[in-house]
Amino acid sequence: MSEGVQVTQASTDEGYGTGNWRILMASAGIDMFFMRMAVFLVNICTLMIAVPFTTVFYYNAWCQKVTIDGKNLKFTGTAGGFFMTWLKTLGLSAITLSLYWWLVGRKNKARWVDSNLSWA
Repeated sequence: MSEGVQVTQASTDEGYGTGNWRILMASAGIDMFFMRMAVFLVNICTLMIAVPFTTVFYYNAWCQKVTIDGKNLKFTGTAGGFFMTWLKTLGLSAITLSLYWWLVGRKNKARWVDSNLSWA
């Protein structure tokens, strides 16, 4: 695991639990910066065809950096699973002149990622 900022919860009286959480800064750091740049370049070079593959690659790396109360997250998504979500969002956004993107589409990836997270 690489370096990350650990946020310690205050107390159990506040209802937040105790322990170390490392989720807020999981996407920070020089390694994740270079990964985002590499993913961006691959997506541009492939004319956005690689988006499902690079998205899965990124979230697999991101989950390895997340720790909540000593537990790690596992990302179970596949590029094929994300492909339909990505294609639907792209198509409907093009048809509706990006109206779909602003109303619904932005949340599609977040819902897909949430549905593919589990405890390792």
